[in-house]
Amino acid sequence: MKALAIASLFGATLASSAVAQNLTELDKQLNIMSGVIDTALKQDTRKDGVRYRSIEATYLAKQGVIFTINTGGRSMMFDFDFSDLMSVLPTAPEAPESHTVTVVTDGMHIETDGDYEFVFEQDWEDTADRVVRQVERIVRKTDEKLREFRSDRREIEWELRELERRNRDLEFELRGADAERKRQIESEMKEIKSTIDGLQTREKELQDYAKELAEEKKAELEKQREMQQQAYKTFLANFEGSVGDTLCSFGAGLRELPDDEHISFILKNFGKGDDGKAQDRVYIFSKKSVKSCVTERIKPSELLSKAEVYAF
Repeated sequence: MKALAIASLFGATLASSAVAQNLTELDKQLNIMSGVIDTALKQDTRKDGVRYRSIEATYLAKQGVIFTINTGGRSMMFDFDFSDLMSVLPTAPEAPESHTVTVVTDGMHIETDGDYEFVFEQDWEDTADRVVRQVERIVRKTDEKLREFRSDRREIEWELRELERRNRDLEFELRGADAERKRQIESEMKEIKSTIDGLQTREKELQDYAKELAEEKKAELEKQREMQQQAYKTFLANFEGSVGDTLCSFGAGLRELPDDEHISFILKNFGKGDDGKAQDRVYIFSKKSVKSCVTERIKPSELLSKAEVYAF
């Protein structure tokens, strides 16, 4: 009985709210406002940057209207960590090894042991595809050079091992050799030492070359990160400007929204937290502030400054 009474009371509360607040009319106003925002965002979106895709609207009683903005199906928020990039540099081990180059990012993990594996998360389609193609080009170019480096280095290491083995054999033979044979052995050992010195010099040159490749890749990937970050900032600035102008020009159209409620915008999956998970960017405007901007008591920039903005 108690549960039934609570349910009846809740139903009555909603019914009385619906009478005082025409939800059907509010739904129409939301559709109109969605169309206005949709048009504004399409006009302000750069084709070579992050693209606005779609808008959805809903209403939460006693809280306000919510516009959810989708910016596409695929993308990456690059945050390159180059700490592992220099792992390409060898430390001249005794036996040849297959070195791994790893680049770890918030949105992407690239790892190679001769081949590269790409793993990337979903978000802004056009920007992501463009950046991924550029990163793939950088990776292919560097990978070809690294393959040559590893091949040359393995050959040098093999030659060094053979020469060192031959030198040990000669040292053993030298102990029991006669004078003539000793002269022959010492001459051969001298040639071996000269060859070893030359191979070690070549190995040092290869190591320096590998370091140059790593620095080159780091610089190019950094350019891609900067390009992505600029696209992010540009979209965000255009989005906030469009929202501010639209609310100040057409916010009065939400007449059925009570003055003590809010107008909120959610940019879906527009950022990432410290744990690497996608986050929404949320903007909450009070209806009173919007009305002040409509009546020109405050400017759009002031309206934006009054908004509650956070990532979640």
